[in-house]
Amino acid sequence: MAHTEAYKLPLLEGRLYHIFNRSINKELVFYQKSNYPYFLKQYQKYLRDEVDTYAYCLLPNHFHFFIKANSPNVSSSFRRFFQSYVLALNKQQARRGSLLERPFKRQEVKSEEYISHLIRYIHLNPQKHGLIHDYKQWEWSSFRDFGKDQKERLTSSFMDQWFLNENEYQLFHDENKPNRFDFL
Repeated sequence: MAHTEAYKLPLLEGRLYHIFNRSINKELVFYQKSNYPYFLKQYQKYLRDEVDTYAYCLLPNHFHFFIKANSPNVSSSFRRFFQSYVLALNKQQARRGSLLERPFKRQEVKSEEYISHLIRYIHLNPQKHGLIHDYKQWEWSSFRDFGKDQKERLTSSFMDQWFLNENEYQLFHDENKPNRFDFL
């Protein structure tokens, strides 16, 4: 199967996925700082009961989520979420038409090694793209969710279980930075 065909596969309940997408023609997905929390609010509204979110990162023209699908309706919930966000953004920016590439991309996560690479990849993405010198300071990432009270965060407690403690979590990101970011 061609690599791009895998991006179109249905999301199956109980499986892990890397969900990602970008804007058409490198247009911004987030025009104003207020767009980031609104995007996450809409994500919660449409997907809270459909997925467990393990990691995420929002960047000016694309985003990444590491999720577990908990419902057979996940694909349609993602579509409704994207539509709601784009409609609001179009109204705010007095723009028309599509914003995101279709279909949204997804890769099934099938191994523990891939889980580790994916977590690191998602969190290091702002630094990779030169948006910030230290990925730990990126406000629109789940990196800082580790150890927080569950009510204060979008992500599930998966990271708290995957890593022994916060020190191991920090070392994992700092000492195991891949030389290349294109392993996905």
